[in-house]
Amino acid sequence: MSEATKYYIKEVAKSIGGAKVASYLCVTVVLYSLYSLQPYFFSRLLSDSAMNLGYLAGVAASLLSIPLVNYPNNWMLQAVRMHSKRVVWAANQTKDYAYFLNRSVGEYQNLMNEISFAMRSLQYEGLQFLLQSLIIIVVYAVLLFRYHWLVGFLYLLTYGSYLYLSIRHSRQNETGIRRVLDTTSDLNSFMIDFFKNISTILSAGSISLENRNFDKLLNKEREAYFNQQKQIDHSHLITQLWMTLGTVAVVAAGFTLRPGGSFDASLVLILIYSAFHLAGFGKRFLAFLELLGRLDVALRKIGYGAPPRIRPVQVISLSDPVIVAVEDVSFSYKEGEPVLRQVSFDIRHREKLLIVGKNGSGKSTLVKLIAGLLNPNQGRVLYNRKYLHSAADIGYYSQHMELFDRSIYENMIYPRESCDIGAIWRLVDLLKLNTLIEDEEDLFHKRPGDFGARFSGGEKQKLLIARSLLNKKPVMIYDEVNSALDREAVEIFANLIENELQSSTVILVSHRIEGIRGFERVVEISDGRLSLVS
Repeated sequence: MSEATKYYIKEVAKSIGGAKVASYLCVTVVLYSLYSLQPYFFSRLLSDSAMNLGYLAGVAASLLSIPLVNYPNNWMLQAVRMHSKRVVWAANQTKDYAYFLNRSVGEYQNLMNEISFAMRSLQYEGLQFLLQSLIIIVVYAVLLFRYHWLVGFLYLLTYGSYLYLSIRHSRQNETGIRRVLDTTSDLNSFMIDFFKNISTILSAGSISLENRNFDKLLNKEREAYFNQQKQIDHSHLITQLWMTLGTVAVVAAGFTLRPGGSFDASLVLILIYSAFHLAGFGKRFLAFLELLGRLDVALRKIGYGAPPRIRPVQVISLSDPVIVAVEDVSFSYKEGEPVLRQVSFDIRHREKLLIVGKNGSGKSTLVKLIAGLLNPNQGRVLYNRKYLHSAADIGYYSQHMELFDRSIYENMIYPRESCDIGAIWRLVDLLKLNTLIEDEEDLFHKRPGDFGARFSGGEKQKLLIARSLLNKKPVMIYDEVNSALDREAVEIFANLIENELQSSTVILVSHRIEGIRGFERVVEISDGRLSLVS
């Protein structure tokens, strides 16, 4: 089990609450202990000539203990379901933009569900059988020590060593299982390779050759799994043989040491219960290890426990009127060709800056670096502490941003939770959104999808512009948010920048300059380098 997995399990327990986890364990231990006393209560009840109400109550309580333990188990199961996901989700705050950029939603959902499933199975199945097995051995050892110390000692030695051998063999078998899984991986790789090269195979008439190769891999997989299962069966036989011999020794000791050579009924029942409940310990512990392995893999794939990425910006004192300084910044995606090459320039306080360039020239990458969403491979981005405290003081809006599946109102004011309704209706009118949002029903109760085809890309961009104006920051970045606007809307957007954002530094990225006015500087990015246009 990796350190990240150990840390994750501790964090889930901490999120549930130490007192709640301790209470759950105490209740579970009491109920399983009560169940373990069942053979003792039965034997005492049957051995007395008169009905003993205490033993009768003990029998009744022991019979009810397993149904009763389902209640705390179910409570803990649902707590693990919630908190196993919450802890993974909370780790998102340490992730940078690139983390989400390189993952699909489906992959993230599958990994989170796999993590939650593994944790629930470990708690509901793994933890329960481990607790029950340990409690059975401890309780029965105590009862048999009362019977005779040698009988108790032999029982503890037999079943304690049985658990040890089962755990040891399970760990060895786990390593073997990982090896045989490689044969399945080879088979899967072959099938992928076959489909990728089907044109070559068909044109060469080599289907029969590929069939022979496939059969070789199938035989290799069959042999590997057969040998591994044989090893598991050998391990099971060895541990069961040890338990059988030990049980015979306990029976012999009990028969020899009991006055008159007669058995106490509780001894017989204890041995029957022990053999029944502990017989499959090795296989169940192997399944427990496999669940831990699945949890390990899923946590590693989702990036849990990875050190947080250092924010790519530094807040220092810069000479006025510079608000942001880009120094010798280079950037490339996944070891590819550099998108930006040693870019250096200053952005002034309250400046209106237009960045132009062809598609794919690096415009969006540059503003993401300025906004602190990406880490430069070389160089640094500096903020003037007089105006900016962190990347949170920069508003970033992109044409690729999606709207939430929430009301128009919630989308417009995000991330605020409330806003002056008059300010909202004012922006609705200014941006000509009143043909779409006509009343409070549209604003508060309808979602973007409810408008159907009426909600175009241009309407989405208008809504993002309205959101930005309700959440003004010292620096406002607009990355192609005017790309789907018509000529009239572009003119409205220009007026809003001029009239609503006088106190902000505005950076606009655009591949179209028609209708854009009021920008003091225009810079162009070409071949990863920045040049001044005007």
